[in-house]
Amino acid sequence: MTPDIPTLLIVDDNPNNLRVLEGILQNEGYKVRAALNGEAALRAAESAVPDLILLDIRMPGMEGYEVCRRLKQTAHGRDIPVIFISALQEMDDKVHAFQAGGVDYIVKPFQAEEVLARARTHIELSRARRALAASNERLELLVGERTAELAESNRQLERTAREEHVLRELLALSHRHRSLHNYLREALASLVITADWRAPTVKSAILLANIEAKEGNEGGFELAAAEGFAPGLAVPGRRLPLHSCIKADAAICVEHAGVDQPCYLRSLLGESTTDQAMCVTLASEGKVLGVLLLVTAAGAEGSAGRDSFLQQVADVLATSIARRHADDQIAWLAYHDDLTGLPNRRHLAEQLGRELPNATRRGYGAAVMIIDLDHFKRLNDALGHAIGDQFLKAVAERLRLVIRAEDSLFHWGGDEFVVTLADLAGDEAQAATAARTTAAKIAARLGAPMRVGEQDAHMAASIGIAMFPGDGVTAEELIKHADLAMHQAKEAGRDAIHFYKVEMQNQAERRLVIEKDLRAALVAQQFLLYYQPQVDGDGRIIGGEALIRWQHPARGMVPPGEFIATAEEMGLIVPLGEWVLRTACEQLRGWKVEEGRTLAINVSPRQFHQDDFVDQVRRVIEASGVPPASIELEVTESLLLTDVDGAVRKMNALREFGLRFSVDDFGTGYSSLAYLRQLPVDQLKIDRSFVTDVHLHERNAAIVRTIISLARNLGMKTIAEGVEQVEEVDFLRAAGCDHFQGYYFGKPMPAENFSRRWATGTSSGA
Repeated sequence: MTPDIPTLLIVDDNPNNLRVLEGILQNEGYKVRAALNGEAALRAAESAVPDLILLDIRMPGMEGYEVCRRLKQTAHGRDIPVIFISALQEMDDKVHAFQAGGVDYIVKPFQAEEVLARARTHIELSRARRALAASNERLELLVGERTAELAESNRQLERTAREEHVLRELLALSHRHRSLHNYLREALASLVITADWRAPTVKSAILLANIEAKEGNEGGFELAAAEGFAPGLAVPGRRLPLHSCIKADAAICVEHAGVDQPCYLRSLLGESTTDQAMCVTLASEGKVLGVLLLVTAAGAEGSAGRDSFLQQVADVLATSIARRHADDQIAWLAYHDDLTGLPNRRHLAEQLGRELPNATRRGYGAAVMIIDLDHFKRLNDALGHAIGDQFLKAVAERLRLVIRAEDSLFHWGGDEFVVTLADLAGDEAQAATAARTTAAKIAARLGAPMRVGEQDAHMAASIGIAMFPGDGVTAEELIKHADLAMHQAKEAGRDAIHFYKVEMQNQAERRLVIEKDLRAALVAQQFLLYYQPQVDGDGRIIGGEALIRWQHPARGMVPPGEFIATAEEMGLIVPLGEWVLRTACEQLRGWKVEEGRTLAINVSPRQFHQDDFVDQVRRVIEASGVPPASIELEVTESLLLTDVDGAVRKMNALREFGLRFSVDDFGTGYSSLAYLRQLPVDQLKIDRSFVTDVHLHERNAAIVRTIISLARNLGMKTIAEGVEQVEEVDFLRAAGCDHFQGYYFGKPMPAENFSRRWATGTSSGA
């Protein structure tokens, strides 16, 4: 039913005020009547009582105070809330308004929101008071009726006392048992014995059916406890083919949705359909948890008139069931991952703690395998976390299908999974072969095309394996060593399977030393720059590449391959990269800078993705005074693909400043014409893996020709790195390569040596 629209009476001698208030209130959906003076207001209130009156004070004839006093003296007006609305702001004015009978006071000029808020509040309060008065009247009437039925009330009180005792017993039982089924059986027995059912027949009984919404059996009923039914039919744990219960005749339940002929629930338990029956749903927070069934002989008082009590019983039982379900869910979540449903790392540690001693006693081997999805972050960033989560669930399902029944699968977190292989028979070599076979199956299954919704993807994984007992005898050792093996697989190029080796532990320890020394090297300024010439087809120097070296006080000259990756992961690559840029520019300033010559400087992904990267580069170059056109920044394909739009913005900003860009190691990453077309790139650098012996390998030769043709068609130059033989030079020149870099033309050299080459413009190569 649509609620009545409140009616408001506005009293004000100013027509403009009336129009403004009418507009505000009507827009809010109220009915509005108006009066220009006190006499008209009293007549209007008497003819049709409003829900609220907005009353001005200063009016000709009768002031608002007097209007309110007279209104409150009438039967029809004493309960109408009056809000004074006036320009008078003195405290005495407000006191007079409340003494006259007003409920609120609004000062002009007013805000529409204030008027609406106060009007709404007092209308609701007024209606609540009227509802309370009506309720009190009904209560008084009910008390009168109950007084006339005092004898019956006493009997009901006695039964209520017994029912409360039953409920207390059920509550006490709910705190006494951890097992749900044990609790339900005792609760049912207590309910039958303690409650006075006034039914002198042994057919009095209660059936509790527990409904569990499980996969493949949604909405099914399970017989959890029974009293008085035929033993062969009322077997705890028996599943009944029921779908839902019809409350109009609670003894009837439907077997399946949409059937024409429902069945009697009690008939499934061997009871006559002539008996009395009541079925009460056990529900908590809108979720059906079970059914409580009471059957008594025909003609017995049984459960008649006990609806409220049975509902309270049902509520107690449902609350206890729900609490146990919640406890079970909390316990499950403590040992499982919510996204994939797989056991988590806590479960893994405890399971290994139990299984490894058993494997030792039985003389079997075991393995721990950590699976890390390669480049999953890119997929997550590109498609969003929601799609990424769906892919993780799909990966979990694929892994379930690969492993044996005796093996276990865990979600370690993020994009990492763990598989434990149990009962590996034979010697260590045989056990390792079995583990490798399983890992290969996993890699193959993950490598198959995967589709989630409208998205397709190819997954690859880096897999690390630690063998028990050879690689460790505790859960902590095996997990740590499998993790080290997995990282070794990543460092080897990803999409690989690696076993843990002692050497890997040594590498980890060496890495810790490198990290420590790197931090000290930055402070002690142990880094220096070497330069390698870049030449044109005639062997003339057209530039060079700045290459960082680490002059370690104990180890001597450390090549970049031993510390750059570590610096990147530690975050030290950002200050290190800024140092390279600043130092290279300062040294270039001391050389003769000719048009067309550039100095190439490598930029790391982390450095490039700094928010202030563009400003940082500008500041360094401007401070050095070298022409921006003499600097070429070398970036990698993978760096650009992480955020193409952001890369384009940064590169365009620096191109406008005058810098040039080269794509380093082109062809080894995710080469794409789509991103090349978007990016402001001047030159593609052909990776040394294609250049080495290019004259001997037709496939490499075809790739090199394709890169050169692609660059030429896109208006870009090409430079080949790693050129060491005259045959390579001849092939590259014939293929149309523009520039060259490699030992054939000059090894990386200190700045003072390179400055002489720069000055003469010649390389050592022919």
